Amino acid sequence: MVRREFAHRLRLAVGNIGRHRDGEVVGRDLVAVSGETLGKVANDVFLQTAARQSRRDDRILLAGEFDLSTFPGALASLAVSDDASVMIASFSDVEESSVVALRLQGPVQILTTPRRATAAAFLPGSRDVLIADGPASEIYMVRDAGASAESTRLAGDAEGITEPTAVAVSRDGKRAFMASSRDGRVATVDLATGAVTIIPCACSPTDLAILNGNAVFRLTAPTAGPLWLLDAEGPEPRIVFVPPYRPVTAESGQ
Repeated sequence: MVRREFAHRLRLAVGNIGRHRDGEVVGRDLVAVSGETLGKVANDVFLQTAARQSRRDDRILLAGEFDLSTFPGALASLAVSDDASVMIASFSDVEESSVVALRLQGPVQILTTPRRATAAAFLPGSRDVLIADGPASEIYMVRDAGASAESTRLAGDAEGITEPTAVAVSRDGKRAFMASSRDGRVATVDLATGAVTIIPCACSPTDLAILNGNAVFRLTAPTAGPLWLLDAEGPEPRIVFVPPYRPVTAESGQ
């Protein structure tokens, strides 16, 4: 969590793959966000990210800055659209106006539904965003966030959603995923039909970090124990684990 007193301003940098049309960037492959007043570590990460991109392409851009000092509470979650034109920010410790859409151009859009954003993820190449309201055990799709911001409830407690802690979208934009560490379950939602599938996991999923492929996600952080993954590439999603790495030693004889 980024506390407001330590991060009054966010800087948004965009690296692109060098495709321009009439002076406008039409392709991007990197987005980096940094709190301007977070201190040396955060700024070093921001600058190193820009430097790495610059070695590949000199067109690293500072897309914009956002002043957070006017918002109450603490910055709890953040998501950025692929074209870096819209950001969804959620603030904790406040009862109203806790979820906002920040645009590079235009006024701040306050979202009335959902009331909170425990986690958020934009659809690939889109300004539509998937938002989890953890305390309400609900998942929403907000279409054209930052403009019309039309909100649709996708699933909730009745569909088996319990305090979601992470959300993600498949690379083809056809399925949404959510994870709950409280009850050790992962849910998938077909965005065309609305069908919800619940998948139990012998773990406490805290992440939905997309890996290679269309719909393969890391569910748990790398630790000394097994690494749990969701493989939703086939018709039947499955959860698998990668055993922990155990180096071969002379004493083990293996």
